[in-house]
Amino acid sequence: MRTFIAIEMAEGIRKQLADAQERLRAAGGSVKWVKPDQMHLTLRFLGEIEESAVDPVAEAIAAAASGVQPFEAAVVGLGSFPPQGAPRVVWVGVRDAGPLVPLQKRLEEELERRGFGREDHPFTPHLTLGRVKDPRGARELRAAVDAQRETPFGAQTIGEILLIQSVLSPGGPAYTPLRRHRL
Repeated sequence: MRTFIAIEMAEGIRKQLADAQERLRAAGGSVKWVKPDQMHLTLRFLGEIEESAVDPVAEAIAAAASGVQPFEAAVVGLGSFPPQGAPRVVWVGVRDAGPLVPLQKRLEEELERRGFGREDHPFTPHLTLGRVKDPRGARELRAAVDAQRETPFGAQTIGEILLIQSVLSPGGPAYTPLRRHRL
């Protein structure tokens, strides 16, 4: 089963991000936009795992989150990967998140102890808003993203980490929480 570990975003933030997507749509470009109800902060993409790995992953989440209390995170500013040139991914940043980066680092360590390999890139707290399908219109999209580089989209208390199954289909992914861990 295809899985990832993430934090769900509050409905109010998802609504603000949907509004931002509409403003970006007006800039043009060929972008596959993430549905607002599927917006989340990925802590770790695991990919395909066996069902027997669900409990060890849940144990890794619990160990990494041990002692971490709920905390505030601000969703602020649009950006893109890569940061220069034609964007391939449009995202919104997560800032002022206190223990988020150390929590994600501990999660990596706990997963590695249980036989999961490490991520091959550094953790950048963000939510993906869209994936660019065609670089035509990139200049206009880049300008629209840059114009919202410091736009605040709200804040929320982070109080839960989820292990989520992702089933891909032509209509888009379907997400099912497999485990929830409260902070």
